Amino acid sequence: MTEYDANEVLQQYAALLADTEKGLFRDVSELPFPKDVIKGVLQECLAMDVDEETLEMLKTAYIALSNFQELSEAERKAIEVMHTLEEPASAEEDLPEQAQRLASAMEAYGAVIARSQSELDTLVSELKGGAG
Repeated sequence: MTEYDANEVLQQYAALLADTEKGLFRDVSELPFPKDVIKGVLQECLAMDVDEETLEMLKTAYIALSNFQELSEAERKAIEVMHTLEEPASAEEDLPEQAQRLASAMEAYGAVIARSQSELDTLVSELKGGAG
């Protein structure tokens, strides 16, 4: 099994979380290390005696793992569509076209939300059960 430097894992993961430009949901391939490695490092840190502020940051980082999912091409496109909703509609695209793009993205986006929520529930349960 490959050994990872815990500080490097935490620093790179924290930097990724700080980059909010890409939106909430992202492909798991964007993680700087395998998801289970990041999770394991966070679990180790959560078991340490740390101050309340650090503990809350670690818990937030832990549950944020649920936002990183294996995405299909349709799901990637749906996330992009949803992310662009924050921007005003372009002059080239009228409201009905924008509504059609949104409608076609909803099913795939809903699947991402469902997987993320399921993982979030598991991670929160783990935190309550002693991972932090």
